[in-house]
Amino acid sequence: MRGLLLNYKKKTRGSVLFVAIVFSLMGLILIAGLFMAYQRTFRVIFPIKTYTTVREAVSGTTLLLASYIDNRYFEDLILGQCRNGSIKYRLTGVTNFFEAHWKVCLVSANLQQNPRIYIYSLTTNSSGPRGVFSSIEALYRLER
Repeated sequence: MRGLLLNYKKKTRGSVLFVAIVFSLMGLILIAGLFMAYQRTFRVIFPIKTYTTVREAVSGTTLLLASYIDNRYFEDLILGQCRNGSIKYRLTGVTNFFEAHWKVCLVSANLQQNPRIYIYSLTTNSSGPRGVFSSIEALYRLER
């Protein structure tokens, strides 16, 4: 009888490990799903990056917005509509956070042609330490 009990305990140890791994994977999938729901709800997630100059930060913000346009984050804009926001960034050697303010507008949409052509207006500006100010205005053409 004692030998049967030891064999039973050895078999349950492996199944407990298997169940623990399965539950941890289910938890990981749940957390990933919640993160994706959060991302889709707020549409855009901006990382906090570190730049060397304010001009580089404004340029980097404009490039980031262009990549978000490519990934269809602003496809719900209708002609003439704009969306504003800001992105926090840091400068090397400075402990404070700064904000780059941006504005994306859909200024033209040619839906008659194939591929469809959308033109967005990107405006990004920021002020940094010691009164430094930088601004970029650009037009971005997207073909779909």
